[in-house]
Amino acid sequence: MIGLRAIQEGVAALTLCLTIAGSPVQACELPADRQARLEAAIDSAVAEGRAAGVSVAVLHDEHLVFSHSAGLADLERNASATSATVYRIASLTKQFTAAGVLLLAEQGRLSIDDQLSVYMPDFPRADEVTLRDLINHTAGVHNYTESDAADRISDTGATVPELISAIAGQDPLYDFAPGTMWHYSNSNYALLGAVIEKVSGQTYAQFMKVTIFDRLGMADTAVDDNGAIAPRRASGYSLTGGQPGAYRHAGHLDMSVPYAAGAIRSTVADLARWNAALYGGRLLSAASLAQMTGPGLLRNGAETQTAVYWPGEPGVPPEGLIPGPYAFGLDHYSINGHRVVGHNGSLPGFDAVMNVYPDDDMTIIVLTNTSGAAGQLEWQLSQIVLDAR
Repeated sequence: MIGLRAIQEGVAALTLCLTIAGSPVQACELPADRQARLEAAIDSAVAEGRAAGVSVAVLHDEHLVFSHSAGLADLERNASATSATVYRIASLTKQFTAAGVLLLAEQGRLSIDDQLSVYMPDFPRADEVTLRDLINHTAGVHNYTESDAADRISDTGATVPELISAIAGQDPLYDFAPGTMWHYSNSNYALLGAVIEKVSGQTYAQFMKVTIFDRLGMADTAVDDNGAIAPRRASGYSLTGGQPGAYRHAGHLDMSVPYAAGAIRSTVADLARWNAALYGGRLLSAASLAQMTGPGLLRNGAETQTAVYWPGEPGVPPEGLIPGPYAFGLDHYSINGHRVVGHNGSLPGFDAVMNVYPDDDMTIIVLTNTSGAAGQLEWQLSQIVLDAR
């Protein structure tokens, strides 16, 4: 296996880096042979019918070293996918929500260890749950997208109070005592969105726009709304019976339902800006960034041992994968000796992955407009980027 030294030597061979207008991200190039392999893998995903459209960006440190898109953002209009194509990024939203809570904490407007009851006193057992529990998925609140709570509002949509009421009405509401176990639950991040609104006096969409998107020059990023006009928006597709190339329009989902757990839309170019600002220390304080990128803990001090995302085939961990903790919208694990900090996201018609390989100073961003298409492709690309074959 070729590790960090080879990556550094490969990137050291770059001779040109151009600053992207309005962004600290710089555009460089990977060696030509590696670029060709990456492009071939992306093109194959489209040619084999696994994805209608794909957009990919790879960063080394804060530098954009590779960008490539393939296929169609809209099959009916024959619109090509590009680095400016707007995709729904689903649960990649969670790291934005977590960062928003940390920014409010930096302003002294809340504490990560506040009880939920400070902001939502009527929520059942809110005095037993802290904001940290919600952020780290250790609160025990049942996942509303795994119950009929979401089904009842997926088509019609819901106001934030209606969404919180639907979550609170689940039976059982708690899967375990808060702080004692880990289980991935979109309910946690919906509750955090409501807290952000309570503390900031803004809607979640307004807060994210002013506090993060505008600040970082993420002009194509927003909390999505089904009625919003978004230039260069991708249409979402699923595969009929899972058959490659058998595309059909994905089922409708009102974006008020995923809310602060998964409603953001973005581009690979904007996510590159986000990644560079977050890990470059230009958004959060050093202390907040350390919290966000550190391991998640239970109240007894044990790490939350889990892996939200298995590379490659869903549910089948590859050889060499070691699960790690989850915290602040980011999953931690290692694969073949390479640490990974990142997340995946899935909504009807869209699939996304953004993984940081911190020991290699590499980031891979994959956005697709086809259900279930991003994970396997990111895994393939990581093998090329890290030259692990």
